[in-house]
Amino acid sequence: MTKLYCFDFDGTLTKTDTMFAFLRFVNPATFVLKFGLHTPAMSMVKMGLAEADMVKKSLISSCIGGMSREQLESKAEEFCEKKFDRIMRQSAVDFVTHTEPQHKKIIVTASLDLWVKPFADRLGCELIATKAKYKNNVFTGKFASPNCNGKEKVRRLEEQVVRSDFDQVIAFGDTPADRPMMAWADKSYFQYFH
Repeated sequence: MTKLYCFDFDGTLTKTDTMFAFLRFVNPATFVLKFGLHTPAMSMVKMGLAEADMVKKSLISSCIGGMSREQLESKAEEFCEKKFDRIMRQSAVDFVTHTEPQHKKIIVTASLDLWVKPFADRLGCELIATKAKYKNNVFTGKFASPNCNGKEKVRRLEEQVVRSDFDQVIAFGDTPADRPMMAWADKSYFQYFH
């Protein structure tokens, strides 16, 4: 039996939101300042008065927009190396790394590919993520794909995998935004590694 495992990343495989952790890691002083400036907008998101996607884009752009691809990839590798054990849920790492090699494993996340890729590589997973947009190898602060959240997770999975290649699809998530992917799967687990 060939299985496809689909893992949400933040909160499912990790103990924390990696966007905030990575932005802080790249430049702590800039992050504190920009986070403070975005606090009112984040409060509006919680009250349903602002779009989470817009606030996410704005915060990411203000913190790391204008950095080169090389700088960001180097920082992402360093972030993964230094923070892996602290960020990852050990039960999730054990599960993912002991999955039999004939099965396919994909991390499906709204986080940007630029900082999740080293984690996916280390776990032996393929990656479907929100794509960072570069121009002349400089991060524009924009996204090259829709935010990979909710129904977009399913759309991206259907774009990347042939469902009939697998006898069973198993999904893992931890928030309502993962529900469409979990419904798409044959079997799903909510907050399984918590």
